[in-house]
Amino acid sequence: SDGYKSTGCYDLKCPEFVMDKSAQLYPGQVLTNVSVHGNPKKQSELFIIIYTIYDNCYVFVNDKQVGRLVGNLVPDLLKKTNTVQYGGEVWYLRNGTSHSTTDMGSRDFQDEGRSNAAHIRDITIFTVSSKKLQSQIEYDINYPECYSKNSDVVSVIPQATHFVYFGGPGGDNPNCK
Repeated sequence: SDGYKSTGCYDLKCPEFVMDKSAQLYPGQVLTNVSVHGNPKKQSELFIIIYTIYDNCYVFVNDKQVGRLVGNLVPDLLKKTNTVQYGGEVWYLRNGTSHSTTDMGSRDFQDEGRSNAAHIRDITIFTVSSKKLQSQIEYDINYPECYSKNSDVVSVIPQATHFVYFGGPGGDNPNCK
């Protein structure tokens, strides 16, 4: 909420994030096994499991435990959570020049679809008793001319699967100022 100055943390600067000793991934790591435009797509599965009896949130990627967030980092998450946020973020220090040239996702806008645009799919939220919750997706984008995201709900019998597309080339395009 304040650019990580007095609240929150990220990367390995979170003392409350305890890495698993055998973890091959860590927060803030640059991933190298990623999709490349025109080549076969790569994907990863992310699970966050909240065990309130242990006051910890466990993080898994591709069925391997990465680590856990201890309860005092995210106390409201352990009590009641009603929002889950997904997408991309680019940090940009305004200095009077054009917007950041940093691209987000695959550099492609959402209208490129699943074959090119970065996307998150199969977003599912379960209660502690393993009941699937209905999700309502809301979008927030600060610079649509630089980065875009959109939703395409694809019907899959008997349930719906949500695809959230996001990304863009950033300031490396003439419409981004």
